[in-house]
Amino acid sequence: MKKHKFIYNKTHKFIEKRGGDNFKMIANTLAMELKSFETDSIFFQNKKPDLRKDFLNKFIAIKKKEIIASGNSIEEVNKILESKDIDPAKTVIEFVPEEEGIMVL
Repeated sequence: MKKHKFIYNKTHKFIEKRGGDNFKMIANTLAMELKSFETDSIFFQNKKPDLRKDFLNKFIAIKKKEIIASGNSIEEVNKILESKDIDPAKTVIEFVPEEEGIMVL
């Protein structure tokens, strides 16, 4: 919750400095989009083992906890999203790997 307040406050100050009258509306919209993105990212992490059954080694796009596109490349998924008038920049796109790897640095 602290993250959301921090983001809201930073956005509020940014818009206020530029004389925006609708800063609360814009800040609330941004906060909602960030929350939605976070929710979909958590959904992916929690459902990854189940997603492997249907989307192994594929890229998937998630919106509102639903798989809305899949493909062999990010470019392919982006084209599908754009054809549906969905902004890829506001959509969680993830790769579904065979298994979790551990990186040692």
